[in-house]
Order: sequence, then C-alpha cells, then structure tokens
Amino acid sequence: MKVKSIKVLVLFILILGTEVQAQNNSLSLEDAVSLAGQNNYDIRISAEQAEAARAQFQQANAVFLPQLSIEETAIRTTDPINAFGIKLSQKSITAADFAPAVLNDPDAISNFNTRLSFQQPVFNLDGIYERSAAQSAYKSAREMAEYTQFYQTFLVKQYYYQIVLLREKRDVINGSVEVAKSIVKQSNDYFDQGLITKADLLEAKVQLSKATEELIRTENEIESTIDTFSLLIGDQLSYSVEFSDDLEIDQVLQPQFTQSEFKNSGLDAMNFKLEATRNALKASKFKFLPRLNVFGSYEFNDDQLIGLENSNYTLGASLRWDLFKGSQNLNSVKQKKAELKTMELSYNQEAAKLNNAVRKAERSLEETIQLIGLNQLSAEQAQEDFSIRKNRYDQGLEKVSDLLIAENQSIQMQLMLLQSQFEYKVNLASLEFLLETNFN
Repeated sequence: MKVKSIKVLVLFILILGTEVQAQNNSLSLEDAVSLAGQNNYDIRISAEQAEAARAQFQQANAVFLPQLSIEETAIRTTDPINAFGIKLSQKSITAADFAPAVLNDPDAISNFNTRLSFQQPVFNLDGIYERSAAQSAYKSAREMAEYTQFYQTFLVKQYYYQIVLLREKRDVINGSVEVAKSIVKQSNDYFDQGLITKADLLEAKVQLSKATEELIRTENEIESTIDTFSLLIGDQLSYSVEFSDDLEIDQVLQPQFTQSEFKNSGLDAMNFKLEATRNALKASKFKFLPRLNVFGSYEFNDDQLIGLENSNYTLGASLRWDLFKGSQNLNSVKQKKAELKTMELSYNQEAAKLNNAVRKAERSLEETIQLIGLNQLSAEQAQEDFSIRKNRYDQGLEKVSDLLIAENQSIQMQLMLLQSQFEYKVNLASLEFLLETNFN
C-alpha cells in the first residue's frame, strides 16, 4: 500500500511538472512586460541611479543638521612646551614645575585626550539652495527611472509583436513553398505531356527557390529577434516558446485626448533638472554672503586611556565672509547662468519634439487603421484570383506565368495585411508610451 502511494505521488509530480513546463513554454505580452519590469538591465540601472540621487539629496541635509564626533588622542613627549601644556590640561601643575631646570628639560609625560565635538550650521544660504538643487536632481532621476520603464515596456511590446509578425510571415511563406512545390510537380507532369514549355517549368522552379530562400531568411530573422527580445526581458527564451498574443485586432482603437492631458516622465525629468539648475545658480550667487556656524567641544585629559578626569569645554561661533576668491565665485555664477539657459532651450526643444512625436504617432495610427481595411480586402481578392487561376491551370486553361504571378500577388497581399496589423499594434504602443497611458 505504501509503495503504491509513492508511485501515485511520483506520477502526480511528473504530471504537474509537465503542466508547468507547458505553461512556461507560452509567453503572453503581459508576462513579457512583467519580466522586463523585474529583470531589464536599463530599468534596474535607472532605479539604482535614482537611489544614488536620493542618497546625495540626503547628504545635503548637512546644511541643517549638526556634525558630532568623538576622538581619542594619545601622546608621550619630552618637548618643553607640550609637556607643560599637558600638565596644565591634566591640572597637575605644582610650584616645582616652574623651576628652570624642569621647564627646560622635563621628564617624559603621557596624555590621553578624549574629545567630544560638534558643529552646527546656522546661516548658510548657499548650502540651502544646494540642498534644493540636490532634491530637484533626485526628483529628476526618479522621473527618469519611470520614463525608462515606460520606454523599455514599449520596446518589449514592439519586439514581441515583431516576433509574432515574423512567425506569421513564416507560416504564410511556408504555405507559399508548399503551393510552389505542388505547382512544380504539376508542371513537371504537364511538361512530360508536352502541354507546357521548359521555360514555364523553370519559371515554376525559380518561384519555389525564391520562396524557400525567403523562408530561410525569415527563420534567421526570428532567431535574431528572439535574442534581442530575451535581453529586453532579462530571460533567455528558446526558439520554440509560444507567444500567446497575436496580431488579430478585436476592436480598433482611436484614442481621443488633448495636449494638456498627457504626461511624460522624460519631459518631467528635464523640468526637474531645469529646477535644479536654477537652484544651483542661486547657490552660486549666495556664496557672496557670509556664513555663520557655531561649534563646541568637551574634552578630558588624563594619564590613563579613556580617562575621564580633568575635563574642560569650549564654545564658539564662526562668521566667515569670503570677500574675494580669485573671481572663482563670479565665474561660477556666469557658468550656472549659461547652464540654465542651455537647459531652458533643451527643455523647450524636447517639449516640441514630444508634441511632434505624439502628432506623428496619431497620424500613423489613423493611417494603419485605413490600411488594414484596404489590405484585408486586397488579400481576399488576391486569394480568390489565385484560386480561380489555379482551377483553370488544373484544367490546362491557364498559363504557368499567370498562375505564378497570381500566387505571388496573393502572398504579398497577405504579408501586407500582417504588416499593417503589426504597425497598428506598434503605433498604438508608441502612443501609449508617449502619453504614458494604456488604451486597452
């Protein structure tokens, strides 16, 4: 009974493993996008860059926060000045220490200094605006990470549908090869019967050769595209993996929106970078103002390590005003002004490019919607024309050259339909990327 239970368990595991393998051999577009979000190198790099910018912004908090430190210093000396100073610090001076012989040639003395110190910024306007610049830089990096994710998602969709297109193209061409083989076979029979010329037979064979050559090229293109796609999603795919989404269009979408509605993280990232440059310019200007800091320390001096005897403290304030630094501050302001102007021009340029890209994607989408209908009709008519001519050829009423032209025309119309469906999917994905939305 126990052995039977083990066999049932093993059989269940094998069946489950087979089902999992079958599931893993199929990849939907949604799964591909999810994999890219987890594994894509560009997405992961941009996320780390955003984290680095956040850490740099947090470092800028030093303009508000105090700096605290603890220090232990050990010294042993016979230097007259240092030896007398150590005795003063240890509060161990006696009248005998003022004897000239002792002052000039003291015995070696040891001291352990334990020092707690702090410094607190009070008035540093340049540092405040540098912090604001770092904050804007962090926001820019964060938006750039989001933009990278949208862009890589678009690439995933584009290559996903490209692989689907190539595989459907392969199926069409493979069908063409089979048709060409049957025509060559039938043409051989007609040639043997003297019904067609050798030139007609060779023309049929050339058609078969061309179709076979195109099939080989398409197979190679599929493999290369799968390699690129695997890099995008961060998962090595086998050539046999099935793509569950196809090029069929259940419902044609024509998105409606206004220019003020859409958001683009890439443009937002540039806007934050522009803001960071403005704050950097302000920081450069405020370097002409004085800086005020307070500081203090509390220390112990003892002849024992980490001794807590003979304490003293120091409190103070520092007001520093750099009146002239070799024109460094002045030229820094000039540099930041030029950088700000450059950034403003770049932002305006990118905004104009984005608007143009959106309008172009809209037009392309409308064009492909029209082409799909036309190509659908043309493909059906070309297929019907080929069927008629094939029937006439089977009855010996059609020339080989006319049949081959009709067959080639039918194949081309099918490929054009697939191409227009592919372009519709990619144009819609492009518009989704530019507007950072999902129309489905």
